Amino acid sequence: MIYLYVLFLIGAGTKNKIIQAGMTGLPIISTSLGVEGLNNNIKKEIYIANNEEEFINEIRKVQEEDTNILERKIKLQQEMIKKYNSMDIIAEKLTMHIQNGPGHKMYIF
Repeated sequence: MIYLYVLFLIGAGTKNKIIQAGMTGLPIISTSLGVEGLNNNIKKEIYIANNEEEFINEIRKVQEEDTNILERKIKLQQEMIKKYNSMDIIAEKLTMHIQNGPGHKMYIF
């Protein structure tokens, strides 16, 4: 199994980076802030760490995880991202926002 560990301390577009990484089939470890605004079904399939010690523990957990469990988690992660963040879903949300007019909040993630 190939692993990729990237820690974004600052920067815009973190949710997009998480979604893109998730679609590659790699396990994701993120901070709570990094997954803020993502659908809860997607969050369940992401490893969460909020400090150095937690990141070390989550990296170890991913490396020691049973291959079948890890593959299942990654597959669910990909399915949830497709379900809640596909271009069709985003287009549908944008259309609803346009139809509702200004003053209505729009959440894409």
